[in-house]
Amino acid sequence: MPFPSLRANKASNLDSDHLQANVSSRQRRPAIQQSTRKSAIGATWLKYDLLASRPLSFDRPDHRFSSLQRASRFNLALKELGGLFAVFGRFLIGRADLLPSSHLRKLREIRFPRFEFPALDILGRELSGRVSAPERLYSAPYSETYRALYRDHSVVVEVFRAAAAELKEDSWEDFRSGIRLLGDVVEYRVASEQVVDEFHQWLVLQADIGRKRRILRNLENAPATCASRFPILIPELQSSSILAYQWLNGRALELESAPDRPQSHSELQLLVEALLEQPLFLSLLAADFDTSHLVRLEDGRIGFQVLPALVSIPPEWNLALIQYMASLASGDNSRAVHSLSHIVKGARPVAAEQLLWQAFSSLQPELKVNLATPATIGALENFWRAVTASGLQSPLVLQLFHRQLAVLGQYNGEIAPGADLFSESIWPVMGRILRFRLSQIASLERAREWFVGGSLLFLETARQGALALEQLRDNDVSLVVDAGEKHPGERVQNRRVIALVVSGVLLAVFLLALQTAFGVPALKLEIMASAVAALAGIFLFTLIARLN
Repeated sequence: MPFPSLRANKASNLDSDHLQANVSSRQRRPAIQQSTRKSAIGATWLKYDLLASRPLSFDRPDHRFSSLQRASRFNLALKELGGLFAVFGRFLIGRADLLPSSHLRKLREIRFPRFEFPALDILGRELSGRVSAPERLYSAPYSETYRALYRDHSVVVEVFRAAAAELKEDSWEDFRSGIRLLGDVVEYRVASEQVVDEFHQWLVLQADIGRKRRILRNLENAPATCASRFPILIPELQSSSILAYQWLNGRALELESAPDRPQSHSELQLLVEALLEQPLFLSLLAADFDTSHLVRLEDGRIGFQVLPALVSIPPEWNLALIQYMASLASGDNSRAVHSLSHIVKGARPVAAEQLLWQAFSSLQPELKVNLATPATIGALENFWRAVTASGLQSPLVLQLFHRQLAVLGQYNGEIAPGADLFSESIWPVMGRILRFRLSQIASLERAREWFVGGSLLFLETARQGALALEQLRDNDVSLVVDAGEKHPGERVQNRRVIALVVSGVLLAVFLLALQTAFGVPALKLEIMASAVAALAGIFLFTLIARLN
């Protein structure tokens, strides 16, 4: 689904439905109120010594914060400003193309502020008492999430704002004008119009209940072999403002609380595999990365208790994204640039590839202080910076993909600094992708067609072998055990005949095992049949090679 265009009006609020209401509201707002709000924002930047230029006044940065690192001061300023500024800080988590790693680690502390709206009133009105004992779990810019009871079972209920609601703490215009006051030392990139537009699109995703419901409904058909599990929708609790799904029981991941435990290493590896699987296999992304929403289920998989906003990856980018990540994991920079250029190509893919190479070759590596970055994530961050430096328009899907993996890379550096969990996890994911694609191509009906066609091929091979044997008999050539008594040319011809016959038998075994593998529901029998098919295929390939 394409993202809404934001270029038409930069002064819009969180989605297109808010546009007219917010514009008219801002037109009625007195100019002195706008000036006061802007001055208050500027005073906060000044307090933490983050202003682009200091005003000609006696005001100076607060000396209490002068000893703090710039990353800490930026984090504190966003929290103090609150509202959209705090949400913007949440958006900047993992944005390695804009901020150094020291800033990114501090921004992980930011949580969404709570914007007051009558969520419980909406819940009671829409569901008419069908759920009970609601307990608030999570606040997002456009929704409140509750855990409640429905028919003696726990469910998750997300209550979304009405389309015409406004954020009362900050208007969009206040945010845009206030963010421009940031200094030009480190944070100047986050104040660009392109980044503000990306932030706007990201907010639109948070408000789109219809998109989230459609994707979750489609995920009910996800393969059971996935490392991640998504909750199931509860149809009778859906409405225009309510999204309800099952509560997944599990234990919290031990990442933030105990990063030095061996169990944290294994859980992080499973998490990396699950979050690589989602964009590469299931073609979707979580718009916001928050480990507090994830649990380890009893079956060993990763589950979502509170479902974040989800983004679907366009089908035309799926293969390029798979090639891009596989190239990063294998260290093939040339292939990675080629795959990346297909996503950000615009109208000229060759020119895009050249621009990416130029920007990539001119990058200076960032100094990582007290953080061991996996080689795969280091390469990913550099390619992301190359996209930004090249001036190419990067789609939000790619930004979110980079952002999520950059955050995971930070966890990798903290919990397992001596390992590259991405290069270890990409290949099981690739195996699932290949197996799924083959199962689509070689469905049961297709396997039967292959079996019939293969049987005909086997009969033709047997017929040719019989003709060859008959020709040998007519020429009075006998097959003896002692090969030394035969002419070399005769031995070669006999070996070819035997190889033809054996190849026919192996082909029949291969096709029969293949049909069994795709036609039986039992997992063990499927694995055994797949192994037999693989062995038969290897021997068949070897014999055919010898025939040549």
